[in-house]
Amino acid sequence: TKFAVVNKSKEFQDSFNYFVGEFLHDFGLSMEAVPYLEKVSRKAKDYPRAQYILGLIAFQDEGLDTASKVKGASQGFQNAVIAGEEGDNQGIVDLGYLALARLAYEYQQLDAAIYYYRKISKNSPKLARAFYESGWSYFLKNDVSRALGTFHALHSPYFKHHFYPELWILEATVYVNMCRPKMARQAIKQFDTRVNSLSVPLKQMLGKLRTPQDYFKALVGIVKKEKT
Repeated sequence: TKFAVVNKSKEFQDSFNYFVGEFLHDFGLSMEAVPYLEKVSRKAKDYPRAQYILGLIAFQDEGLDTASKVKGASQGFQNAVIAGEEGDNQGIVDLGYLALARLAYEYQQLDAAIYYYRKISKNSPKLARAFYESGWSYFLKNDVSRALGTFHALHSPYFKHHFYPELWILEATVYVNMCRPKMARQAIKQFDTRVNSLSVPLKQMLGKLRTPQDYFKALVGIVKKEKT
C-alpha cells in the first residue's frame, strides 16, 4: 500500500489517491485508505466522494469515542455536500444529505434527521428511501399527522416501483394510538392483501431455486416477460 506518484501531475495524483483509497475501503482496509483519501485535493473531481468515504470510515471507526465518530463523520459528509454543490454533483450531494440524516437519526436527533431528509432532491433515486426513513422519524416523534402523510405518499403511484411492506403495520400502529380501531383494521387488511398474499408464491419460488444459476435464469425469465 505504499506508492510514489509525486513526480506525476496533480490531476493524476488526485485520481490515483482516490482510486487506491476507494479500493482499500471496499476491501475492508479502511484505516489504510484514509491517508490516500485525505490527499485528494479540494479542487479534484473526486474530492466530494473522497470526503463522503472519509465520513463513512469515521463513523465505522471502533477506536473512536462517540463524540469523535460523530464529529468526523458529519465533517466528511458536510464537506461532500458543499463540494458536490460547488461541482454540480447532485448525486453525491444527495448521498451526503442522506448520510447526515441517518447520522442524526442514529443518535435520536430526529428534527435534524428530518431536516436533512427534506434536503434530498426531488429527482433523486434516493427520494423514496428518504421519505420512508423520514416517516419513521415522524413516527418516533409521535407526530402522527406527518407520519401518516408520509406513509400515504409512499402508497402513491409516484412511488409504485418501491416496496415497503411494513408501511401498513406502521399505519395500523398509529391508528391504534389514535384510538381508531376501524382504520387500524383496514390497514392490517391491506397488509394481508398486498403483502401476506405474496408469501405463498414466494416460498414456492424459493423452494425451486437452489443455485445462483437458477436465480439468474428466473430473473432473465421475469425480464423477458416484462418486455413482451
